Amino acid sequence: MKAIYYSLSILIICFVFYGCWSERPEEIYPTKLSNPSGLKFDEAAITLSWNKVENASSYKIKVGHIIQLDIDEIGIYNTTQTNYVFQNDLFIGRNGFIKFEITAKGSRYFFDSNTVSNIWLRSMSKLVMPAGVEFDRPTGILTWGSVEGADDYLVNCYSVDTSYSSNQALTLEISVVVTETNYDFTEFNKITPLAFQIQARNTDPDILNSDFTNN
Repeated sequence: MKAIYYSLSILIICFVFYGCWSERPEEIYPTKLSNPSGLKFDEAAITLSWNKVENASSYKIKVGHIIQLDIDEIGIYNTTQTNYVFQNDLFIGRNGFIKFEITAKGSRYFFDSNTVSNIWLRSMSKLVMPAGVEFDRPTGILTWGSVEGADDYLVNCYSVDTSYSSNQALTLEISVVVTETNYDFTEFNKITPLAFQIQARNTDPDILNSDFTNN
């Protein structure tokens, strides 16, 4: 009996000794991913690309259109690749600054990276302002030069009140849309004087209308 008790005591001591001095598993603490770098946008391919972030499980992309001091969110996208190809029509009609933000997403042992951003200036083409505006008072015909790329023209006709000492007051008499480069204002010919504004327009949402003339 004593022998059994002695053997058990020795065994317990060995377990305790081994437990105290044996090597414990290494504790792993989550670390933060590096920030994405090399962010660039290829306008021709409509593709955003960046350098690979080690241990990133995926990437989150946020795209916005900067309008004055606000950002109009266009969309949020996720990918496991180091590039993203956007749809052809995503930026149509959006003129000015486009902001791309990207974050490397972590996994069990890694926190997300900081968000990095890049700005792309998207310049839409704009129609030129109509030139050569002339009004023939005897016939009441308004004419102007053709604008390349224009689908039609918005023409505003104003009567001018010259009774004001310093400023002339304008009253809109008629607003018309025409495809020709002339319009007959005979019915307003008795109004003296008249003022006109003409704007060249295009139905393509990716082409800006011209500025108005001031005649």
